[in-house]
Amino acid sequence: MTNFSHEQSVVFNNIRCASKRREEIAEEIVEQRAEIEKRQEKILGITDKIAHEQLEVVEKQTKVAQKQARVAQEQAEIACEQEEIAYEQENIAQEQAEIAKERTEIAQVQAEIQKLDSEISKLSAVDAGLQADVTGSLDHLNEDGSLKPVLVQFDSPSLTVFWGKGNSLLLTELQYAIVEILYHAPECQMSITCLEERVWGKDTLPTDGAAKVAVSRLNKVLNDADFPLEVTRIKRELKTVPVQHPVTKAAMDVTVQPEIELYKLVRR
Repeated sequence: MTNFSHEQSVVFNNIRCASKRREEIAEEIVEQRAEIEKRQEKILGITDKIAHEQLEVVEKQTKVAQKQARVAQEQAEIACEQEEIAYEQENIAQEQAEIAKERTEIAQVQAEIQKLDSEISKLSAVDAGLQADVTGSLDHLNEDGSLKPVLVQFDSPSLTVFWGKGNSLLLTELQYAIVEILYHAPECQMSITCLEERVWGKDTLPTDGAAKVAVSRLNKVLNDADFPLEVTRIKRELKTVPVQHPVTKAAMDVTVQPEIELYKLVRR
């Protein structure tokens, strides 16, 4: 048996320890390398996952960008449509204002039409009255166009009027005076004021209502007796003629017949 010195034993021990340590280190290295490879594989998996996720993110970003572009386009279209709506609303407001103006003008025209219709009705009534007057007047005209005379005789003491063949009518003093004065007046007519002065006297002139009542009662008496005449109240219209001013030569109207109310004795 080989004997080693103490120093050699120490060296051999150190060598064995070193060898064992190397083996342990080698094992650790292998384990760490395996761990590193495992971690690298994990890192590669994570990297692949990240790359995949990045691709998905890119795709999503692309989709988002496309959606944002569509949204921007739609917003632009909405803004354009809003402008068109605002323009159309402005046009509608203008048209409504025009409609309101047209309605106002139509209402004014309708009021004018109603006024004209009223005037036409009045004129039609006047025309009908005139036609009736003309028809009645024609009944009292001779063939040559002259007015057929109504011969009335007056008896003042008895206050009686006579006409036709044996017809007579007894009147009151007031009624007799009205008929006689109008019968002998020019054109059988006289102004109301003048007739009232002649019948009642200047100091005892009646009110307008009293005169109307007296004439109304007279006409009732004449009508009941079939007297051919009656008293009517008319208005003689104002008549003017155009003339030329002698200095300025301007056109002007001159009154040739004043407007006046008359009592007239007319045929029935």
